[in-house]
Amino acid sequence: MILKPSTDYLNDDLKKRQSLYVTTIDGTEISIDLIECLTKDDVWSTFYAVCQNKIPYFVKLAHFLPQENEHAYKQCINEYRFAMRHADGLAHVLTAVGGRLASHHYPLLLYPFVKWPSLATLCDVGLDYERWLHLAKSGARALAELHEKQMVHCDIKPSNMLVDIDNDDSVVLIDFGLVHASGMERLSGALGSPAYICPQAALGSHYPKPCWDIYSFGVVLYELATGKWPFKANDIASLLEMQCTASVPQLLPRFDAPIQMREIILRCLAKYENMRYIDGLDLYNALCRLPESCCA
Repeated sequence: MILKPSTDYLNDDLKKRQSLYVTTIDGTEISIDLIECLTKDDVWSTFYAVCQNKIPYFVKLAHFLPQENEHAYKQCINEYRFAMRHADGLAHVLTAVGGRLASHHYPLLLYPFVKWPSLATLCDVGLDYERWLHLAKSGARALAELHEKQMVHCDIKPSNMLVDIDNDDSVVLIDFGLVHASGMERLSGALGSPAYICPQAALGSHYPKPCWDIYSFGVVLYELATGKWPFKANDIASLLEMQCTASVPQLLPRFDAPIQMREIILRCLAKYENMRYIDGLDLYNALCRLPESCCA
């Protein structure tokens, strides 16, 4: 087994054993080996790993003990609970299949191994209208599936939407650390990623609703069409203020597109909740009314 230098924070016991025991969602305990560190940030490292029968996985392993980072630990617990309660039967969701969340361990989440790119890889390339429309419909369908379960993702952004290249480039949602039940819990602070957060989540004093995800996905659709965010600022506070008050800049797609496409994106980015599409299904139906070709 290869342990990269970025695993230096791991405790001596883990380094010595070179394997971890993880409990899957169905209660099975499996042994996994960390093969290679793929990414690392201030809070998490993601590893390529294999279990005893050589099945590959992704492992998201924290750099902290639960008492050292309560906020991140709550997100880890949130994702694990979502997987246990809601993920079964969701075709457009990729979530944890196991974990290790005891108070004396570094938090860990186990995911199926996939080689799918995220929408983030497509934001910097020149899509045509037909490709944009396919991804837009697929993303809206994924949101519709989640919203039908009365759940709000609360962190929709390109890096949290994978493109399943093995299944007609279907969009698959990931990262459910901030997921909330629709309308059930009033926030006490901003929730989401600043460049994609809706005004109500930026204010942090409302009940999450599916139309919050619609706003965030509207930013994604704008970015896929233009290659840039609708709002950009030098600091987070200014960016959040723009999300709440600034008008959406003129939409200039990098491809020929029908005027109805612009209207759909602008409705997604409406400041007021009642002016957006209600949920993923409402948006999907609107996208299905667009012409299949910009020349149609």
